[in-house]
Amino acid sequence: MTEEWKSKGFYQWIADVLEQLSWDPARQLDYIRAAKVGADEIALQFDDAFQLVRGRVHDGSLNHEALQALLPVDAQLRSMTEEGPDLWSNEALSADQKWQELRITAERAKAEFKRALG
Repeated sequence: MTEEWKSKGFYQWIADVLEQLSWDPARQLDYIRAAKVGADEIALQFDDAFQLVRGRVHDGSLNHEALQALLPVDAQLRSMTEEGPDLWSNEALSADQKWQELRITAERAKAEFKRALG
């Protein structure tokens, strides 16, 4: 595997994680039911991706703008976590305004992340 191929795979994975955060509630619920996980799994996948992006920025293999694109999503998820467990139910995922705002933020972040990559 070439380094370029690995990087393309990494970038696509980040875009896929952001895409999953921006899915409509029905699709997100289908995913978590099929995977037999809780709503928080969607956020945990983003956190994994975010930490890897931070590492790549730190080691110089990714530009700072790519990390900047993800910061609003990270901030929103942290805020949701601080509010407590009620936001992590299937009902909240479907109906709570904070989840809708997160979907919009994730969609924007995906576009900004792609732009940051050039």
